[in-house]
Amino acid sequence: MERIDRCELLARLPDRDLTELVALVVDTEHDEIITITPPTVGMIMARVQDGARGDVFNLGEVLVTECQVQIGEREGWSMLMGNRPRGAFDAAAIDAVTSGEHPNVATLDARLTALIAQQDEITAGERAALAATRVQFDTQ
Repeated sequence: MERIDRCELLARLPDRDLTELVALVVDTEHDEIITITPPTVGMIMARVQDGARGDVFNLGEVLVTECQVQIGEREGWSMLMGNRPRGAFDAAAIDAVTSGEHPNVATLDARLTALIAQQDEITAGERAALAATRVQFDTQ
């Protein structure tokens, strides 16, 4: 899996799943995690594109947590939506480990894919439940 794809999927997971994944690839007894930038809460501007005309505009600010760590010679970085210091730290550690050769990367990617599939299934169920409340306006 490519780094950008992995980071995108990691950002979608709740903190408890990130903690589970980091345990697959980081050996806390042998791997020293050096914090370069501790989990820091900040704001970024969310930019979106208008579907009708294609204009890009600033929708508003989004609360994010950013973190950067180093494991051995490899650095990892993450930015997650919300105030999530533990999740940002774990995601950065996963990014650091998977940026190089690691024997458990395939296992991590398989578990990550399974967790995302579970989350998508839950989301689909919630959307189906909400669909019953949808109002259809007919304009003629």
